Amino acid sequence: MKIKFVYLVTLLFLASCGHKQFDETVIGEEGYYEDELYLDEAKDMATERPIYRETETILTDLIHTRLDVNFEWAKSRMNGRATITAKPHFYASDSLILDAKGMDILKVSLDNKVLTYSYDSLILRIHLGKTYTRDEKYTVVIDYVAKPDERATGGSAAITSDKGLYFINPTGSDKTKMARLAARTVFVHDGCW
Repeated sequence: MKIKFVYLVTLLFLASCGHKQFDETVIGEEGYYEDELYLDEAKDMATERPIYRETETILTDLIHTRLDVNFEWAKSRMNGRATITAKPHFYASDSLILDAKGMDILKVSLDNKVLTYSYDSLILRIHLGKTYTRDEKYTVVIDYVAKPDERATGGSAAITSDKGLYFINPTGSDKTKMARLAARTVFVHDGCW
């Protein structure tokens, strides 16, 4: 019995330690609960709200990507053919929209039919010729030339360039850096990005 009493007293003591009493809490000018003893607005409250950055809406699921590329080392260019199998993520769509910075788009096709597209040096919008549902897959082939050194680049404090493709000592002229190793590369990606 004595052990239960000591246990109960200890629990009550611990439960009361550090808890604020109702009389310490008041409603502030803007209707928020504030604690007069612990809140120092100058130190504890941010002077500005952080910038809200929403996530991009997912329009398309990339199912499979195959890149066949070769390089023009002297010009720091990559010639490529992208074969992309995709489907609309949720809503039916008649377009495929891709990031494509600093490229020349040579041809876009679907089932050996040339497709129309618009390109503003940053975004490639391909018109698929029909509306696809989220249960229908399609495969688009894009022939292009990537020219990362021929465009103005952006970046931030952490990532100083947004080129995406970098040529380091492509001609082998700088003997302190490794020169190119391969003239042809194939990249295959399965799954959504």
